Amino acid sequence: MDKSYNSYPMIRIVGARFTKRIFLTFWMLMVIITFIKGQLIEDYNLKRIYKEYRFSNMNEIDSFFTTQGNHSLIDGHVFLKGPGILNLKMFSDVRIITGLLSIEDTGISNLEGLNNLEGCMGISLDGNKNLQVVNNLTSISQLYSFDCNRHPILKSIHLSSVPSSVNWLVIADNSELESVCCFDSLKIVESLLIQFNPRLKVLPAFTRLDTVIMRLAIMGNDLLRDLTGLENIKRIGGSLLINFNKSISSIESLRSIEHIGTLEVSFNDSLSQISKMGNLHTISKALEIGSNPLLENIDALLGVVASNCKITVTGNPMLRDCPFKSITRWRREDVLIAANGGKECSDVYIKFKK
Repeated sequence: MDKSYNSYPMIRIVGARFTKRIFLTFWMLMVIITFIKGQLIEDYNLKRIYKEYRFSNMNEIDSFFTTQGNHSLIDGHVFLKGPGILNLKMFSDVRIITGLLSIEDTGISNLEGLNNLEGCMGISLDGNKNLQVVNNLTSISQLYSFDCNRHPILKSIHLSSVPSSVNWLVIADNSELESVCCFDSLKIVESLLIQFNPRLKVLPAFTRLDTVIMRLAIMGNDLLRDLTGLENIKRIGGSLLINFNKSISSIESLRSIEHIGTLEVSFNDSLSQISKMGNLHTISKALEIGSNPLLENIDALLGVVASNCKITVTGNPMLRDCPFKSITRWRREDVLIAANGGKECSDVYIKFKK
C-alpha cells in the first residue's frame, strides 16, 4: 500500500490550509511592521526636513545663535533673504545643515563663514547683487544639490570639495562669470546645467564624471569655444542640449559618449560639424538639429539613431548631405528634414518604413 503524503488527501488539505494560514499571518505581520516603520521614518523626515529657519537681517541671525545651544548643527532648512543680510560670519561654527541652505537677494559679497560647513542637503545662491566670488566652501563632503543663479558681478566659482554624486548642479544667468572649478571628484550627477553665462570661456574639468542621469545642458555661453572638460562622460540617460552658444565650433570633446536619450543641437552660430563622436552607438528618443548657420557635417550621427527616435533636422543652410537619406526604418510622422542647404538633405528622399 502506498503510504506517501499523496495517499492521504485529508492531510494534504489540512496541511495546505495550515500553510496558507501561516503565510497570511506572516504577510499581515510584515505589512503592519512595514507601515509602522514607514510611518516612523516619515515622521522623522518631516521633523528634520521641513523645519524652517528664516532670516531677513543680521539681528535675527544673531538672536538665533544666541539662543541656539548647539552651533554646529542646524536641523532643518535655512532661508536667508533680503538686503539686510550683509555677511555669513555667524555661521562659522556650523558643520551640518540637514536641509537646504538658500541665500537669496542678500547683500553678501562672499561666503565667508561657511568654511566649516561639511554637509548640507543643498546650497542655493540666487540674485545676490554684491556677490563677487564663491570660494569659501572648503569643507563640503556631503551635498545633494548646488545652484548659483542671477549674480550680476560674480567673477568666479571655486568649489574645492565636492562629493562624487550630486542630484543637480546648476550655474546660470551670471553675466560676469569667467571661471568655474573644481569638480574633479564628481562621478555622477542627475542634471548638470551651465547656461547663459555670457563671459564664461572654459568649462570646469569634470575629469571623473561619466554619467548624467537626466539632463546635460550647455546653453547661451557666448564665449565658450568648445566642450573641453566633458571628455569622460559616457552616458546621458535623458537630454543633451547644446543650444544658443555663439562661439562653439566643435563638440569633439564628447567623444567618449556611448548613449544619449535626446540630442538637441540648435542655434550655435559657429558650429561647423558634428563628428568624431566615435563611441556613440545610440540616440534612443529624439534628435533635433536646427538653425546652425555654418553646420556642414553631421556624419557622427550615421547609424546611431534608434528606429523609434523622432528626427528633426531643419534650418541648417550649409548642410548639403544628410546621413539618413538611405535608411528605411523610420515612419514618416517621426521625421522632419527640411530647409537645409542641399536638396538631398530633405525627408523627400527618405524611403520610409511602411
